Amino acid sequence: LIAELRATLESTADGILVSDLDGAIRGYNHRFAEMWNLPHELLTQRNDAAIYAWMYQCVLDTEHYTERLSTITRSPLLEATDVLVLRTGYVLERVTLPQYARGRPIGRVYSYRDITQRLADEARLQLASKVFESNLDAIFVTDAAHRVIAVNPSCERLTGYTQAELLDKPSRAFFSDL
Repeated sequence: LIAELRATLESTADGILVSDLDGAIRGYNHRFAEMWNLPHELLTQRNDAAIYAWMYQCVLDTEHYTERLSTITRSPLLEATDVLVLRTGYVLERVTLPQYARGRPIGRVYSYRDITQRLADEARLQLASKVFESNLDAIFVTDAAHRVIAVNPSCERLTGYTQAELLDKPSRAFFSDL
């Protein structure tokens, strides 16, 4: 059973750190060590204070990081989600949950997910949306059946049709004569 749990812990895409109620590290997976770029010496020696110090120096906003960790430590039942920006430019989402045994909190599980690419993709989508909305050319988007699924304001202005009149209609009904 322990081997299965370890294999599951290692197979997840998230970095996992498990601590007891006093903050002593009970374990972490390889992905955690990779995300935080833990030096080899921290992987081979048992030094919780050095690991925590390494994590602290990796975070860009150390004041907020310290404040949130303090809140989490004071509240053993707290479930929390935070976003951490590392000095490397990576952005991690930290989710922390209490760990229970026989109905009592015995520690804490921290899960770290790299959301750097997701945030970059969202920013690109927002930019594309702004370009679509502000473009002076009429732009319309159709699905595979050539039904209109999106139009920009210039399309409404230049065709004389409202978005409501254009959406979900066959594009050839409106644009074949234009």
